[in-house]
Amino acid sequence: LHGSPLFINQNDEIVKLPRHRLSVDRDEASEHIVLTHVKHKPSVIAASSALSTYWDYLRFALSEATEVIFFGYSGFDNHLNILLRPYLNAKTLRVVEWSGAGEQQEREQYWESKLGQAVAVVRLDNVTEFVDW
Repeated sequence: LHGSPLFINQNDEIVKLPRHRLSVDRDEASEHIVLTHVKHKPSVIAASSALSTYWDYLRFALSEATEVIFFGYSGFDNHLNILLRPYLNAKTLRVVEWSGAGEQQEREQYWESKLGQAVAVVRLDNVTEFVDW
């Protein structure tokens, strides 16, 4: 969803560079990556047909999914939360997050406020140990 520096514009088309062609010496701006303040993300996404396409695929994937697991997501991207809400009503929701983020009840309330429904919050000392996919 954040795009990639490998996507560049070339002759009015978006092309994906092979990884070996990407270097710090490449003097080419990318319109197809979202590394900005949260309030600017929707306009950056809308300006890129590559990013917009990924968001379309996200909608399709959400419509097919029976469960959604949020891993490494802060909940701060309201544009994403708004997109997610209509798809989540009939799905099992889990959030995997670091155990130091707060108390269990507090975190469950936080996620319910962000996503509009009850969420199972899985809290781990090391989130990379999550294996219950």
